[in-house]
Amino acid sequence: MSNLRVFRVSDKSFKNVEEVRLNGLNQLEEVVIGNCCFCKERTFLGGSFALRQCEKLKVLKIGCLSFSYYTDCVIDDLPSLEMIQMGELNQNSDNFTAASLSLNGRVI
Repeated sequence: MSNLRVFRVSDKSFKNVEEVRLNGLNQLEEVVIGNCCFCKERTFLGGSFALRQCEKLKVLKIGCLSFSYYTDCVIDDLPSLEMIQMGELNQNSDNFTAASLSLNGRVI
């Protein structure tokens, strides 16, 4: 998938997936995950999401209730990143509720 430019997941998809890695996709420009994706039942706690080394990525959007019980979220080395949107304002979004969040980078 070295030429993949857009990765888009429809609502309520991949409920039983425990690991998502989008690494080194140098043509990737946009990642859009719908609502209720990658969200196993409430008894599950774990899962890993990694988005790294995608030099052209500008947009990351994650819908409400996606990755709800994942404990790892790594977003790293994305020099062109302009926007991260997780969930919706004034809604119970529940993205990565069991994970810690750390934002590192440079301010221009």
